[in-house]
Amino acid sequence: MALIAPEGIECVRVLQSSMNSPKHPKTVFLVSSASLVTVGVLDYVTGYEMSVALFYLIPVAVAAWFGGLRAGMLMAILSGTTWVAVDFIDGHQYARPIFRYWNGFMRFGIFAVTAILLAKLRNELRRQCELIEDLSSNHMERWEMGSLFPICSKCKKVRNDPEYLMAVQVFMEQHPQSIHSQCPECESACLKPELQEQK
Repeated sequence: MALIAPEGIECVRVLQSSMNSPKHPKTVFLVSSASLVTVGVLDYVTGYEMSVALFYLIPVAVAAWFGGLRAGMLMAILSGTTWVAVDFIDGHQYARPIFRYWNGFMRFGIFAVTAILLAKLRNELRRQCELIEDLSSNHMERWEMGSLFPICSKCKKVRNDPEYLMAVQVFMEQHPQSIHSQCPECESACLKPELQEQK
């Protein structure tokens, strides 16, 4: 009985390859910065009466997922700063000027928490994928070894047909470390030529 269905193993491999695929830091920074500029322009066009604060999470999420925690935190700072700048350019008036910076700091806190959670989630998913792949590999190897020594559960006879012997030969070629010793007949057959030469 397999631990994981083949479809599940394939999905795990696809997810792991997507997470392990190399992402150049400059590419991640350019993509996330471009999305941040787009959101900033959108925020400026719509004005302070219509909030688009949720869209600021897009560049933060891209940087944190593909660039890691540092990139995510950097984009969180830039996103918070961009929001404060756009809010100031829009001419949003507050009862006290410090409220603008307080709101910007609160948004930065949300962006930072998002970056931290996504970076940790990505690392955890990568660790889980590696663990699942190792378990699947070990399980398949055990299954191969178990299928090479089939014993009838009723009569306790061992299967010895040619197909089985060929399977053993293939397995031993693929796993040479599994060969530890020789049977007495083969050992004596190997020793006879050496004894004859010594005589």
